[in-house]
Amino acid sequence: MGIVLHDNPRSLCAQRVRFLLAELGLPYERRTVPLEAERPARHLAVNPAGGVPALVDGELAMAESVTILRYLASREGRADALALRARRRPDRTASSLGLSPARAVGRSGLRASGLTRRRRA
Repeated sequence: MGIVLHDNPRSLCAQRVRFLLAELGLPYERRTVPLEAERPARHLAVNPAGGVPALVDGELAMAESVTILRYLASREGRADALALRARRRPDRTASSLGLSPARAVGRSGLRASGLTRRRRA
């Protein structure tokens, strides 16, 4: 059995995984998971929390887009696939964790990171 991606077309996190799968040229089976309805049992068997995306590769199953992206890049020996994006978008990891760039670098690190605060008039 090859790679199976449990996703939903409207999920931005799943979209990231689909982009990387395409970039790496990996064939995969796509199983759509409804967001509005109860999750199917086949999806809950892979990810009991019910979130998307989830990925199955042989005997290995995982959830969370960042984990999946790192796994795929490592599996294919393509750490550069993630490193290039990180250099272009330094806030990527922070934003994927639900943190704003200001929280990620802390108040004292704003100037060093190139971020600035707006001053109130």
